Amino acid sequence: MGAISLKAARRRERLKRALARLALGGLILLILGIVYLFISRAVAIKRLEAELARLARLEKELLQERRALEGLYAKRFDNEYMEYLARKKLGLIAPGEEKYIILGLEEVPQER
Repeated sequence: MGAISLKAARRRERLKRALARLALGGLILLILGIVYLFISRAVAIKRLEAELARLARLEKELLQERRALEGLYAKRFDNEYMEYLARKKLGLIAPGEEKYIILGLEEVPQER
């Protein structure tokens, strides 16, 4: 009976070691999984913070552009501004005025 109980004791001891190794492996996998989740969440948070900063800069630029456009829109009924645009952008002149175009030396055709 001593041999059977010795085999059974060894079997139980091997089973305990195997279960301990399995439990340790499971614990290690659990810890690695938790670490992976924390790291992946931290990376996602950093990415979202960078995107938020980019969008905040874009919002600021768009607000500045909107203010500039609102300023131009407010000038649409300003006669002096309309005259300025007509003269500078369209090359128009007022009735009774004469328009002179001065050519630079490089633009004057040379006689042969």
